[in-house]
Amino acid sequence: MTQLIQSLQRLSSTLRVLGLVMIASLVGSCDKTPEGERWAPAPEPSGESRSIVLVEEYTGQDCVHCPRAASVLRQLQTRYAERLVWVSMHADRTGMTRPELASSEANSYAEHFGLRRAIPGIMVNRQPLYAQGMYSQTSDLWAAMLAELLQQKPKYEMQLGLQQSGDDYQLKVQVQPLDGSPSLQSLMLQLWLVEDVQGYQLTPSGGKSDYRHHQVLRRALNGLWGEGYLTGTSYTRTLSLSQDLGGATEGKKIIAFVYDPQTRAVQTAQMLALGDATTAGEGEEDAPKVTRPLLQTDQVWYRSLEADYASGTTVECTLVKRHPLRDGGERIELVSPFLYLMPGRVQGAGKYKLRATKLDALEDKASGFSQFCAASLCMLNEELSDTMLSEELELIDSELRPEHSVFVHYELSPEARSKAGRYRVRLDLLKGEQVVSTLTLAFVYNP
Repeated sequence: MTQLIQSLQRLSSTLRVLGLVMIASLVGSCDKTPEGERWAPAPEPSGESRSIVLVEEYTGQDCVHCPRAASVLRQLQTRYAERLVWVSMHADRTGMTRPELASSEANSYAEHFGLRRAIPGIMVNRQPLYAQGMYSQTSDLWAAMLAELLQQKPKYEMQLGLQQSGDDYQLKVQVQPLDGSPSLQSLMLQLWLVEDVQGYQLTPSGGKSDYRHHQVLRRALNGLWGEGYLTGTSYTRTLSLSQDLGGATEGKKIIAFVYDPQTRAVQTAQMLALGDATTAGEGEEDAPKVTRPLLQTDQVWYRSLEADYASGTTVECTLVKRHPLRDGGERIELVSPFLYLMPGRVQGAGKYKLRATKLDALEDKASGFSQFCAASLCMLNEELSDTMLSEELELIDSELRPEHSVFVHYELSPEARSKAGRYRVRLDLLKGEQVVSTLTLAFVYNP
């Protein structure tokens, strides 16, 4: 028995020594690997379209460790080029930024997402990053995080164009689904103005007055959270050099990205320098064209790419959109066609409002129209209220313009998903307080 115990003690000692040797070997190999090369770049996904990620870096001019984090991101941006869209966020809540680079938008985003005040740190596509949560301060892991996201098959592809005409810039955005989903899907479109700035920065060797700050967020160009956008459609916005873009164009860029309105997760992004804008007349795209003759009716009527609808008629809506959830379940929405208001002979061009009213299953408060889009502005109906009123829209002519558009999503409750149903929403076009045209959307569901 004594010999057996001694043998086991010697074996245990040997295993401890081997374990220490293995650990030392691993640590040593990690130390010998140059910074930034510990993770291999992601292999390119197959096909012409590739994933693009948005990196929001929270930083500050009085943060001594922030230049090192920015250096890591510069290396990654060099590696991945246009596949990495990077913006520098200077938020007051960190206590380490200065007024010349601080933006109220950066501060609002940091507060909304509940980010720690400690910097530097990043969000990538506003998605959870391993066990780090949504906000990572471990720069040694950033390359691996980006590599994993860039390996994922992209769901959307964005085209971003910019044309200059005098002091105005016309921005054009179009996003197409790539996964075989219906061409019309409702997302949120965000536009930012960013700028490369030379200014003060605290570094380990002291303060530097000529430090180069890259892609500093200057302002949100279409509201703090952007605006509703329907994939497959063309979005245009005119930006004034003096009012929107702050005068000079040097070092300034526009970042555009789309995100899921429910999860806030970024789907794709693009960045374009103001200096890369084309001149007016180059590469212009035509609006959607329909060759059918116009309806000869007195009231405002509605046109889709496939059919025309007079006031008082009903449109059958059979398109179903499924949203997978992280818990394994799903949300189901029924989607209307993309409709355009068209002027009648009596009720023609002018300013109107649209009112949407739920007509069926009024007792089911977990079912109802979840999004109401009019004139390119999508409003989320998070409480699924029975009626909503749009902002004022202007009907100009018989062209299929984004500002003439109407689009509705109808969400089904868990109970409603288990059986066939038909759910109506009435659209009333208002001139002042008077209803001048109506259309009924009948959402049809068969499980």
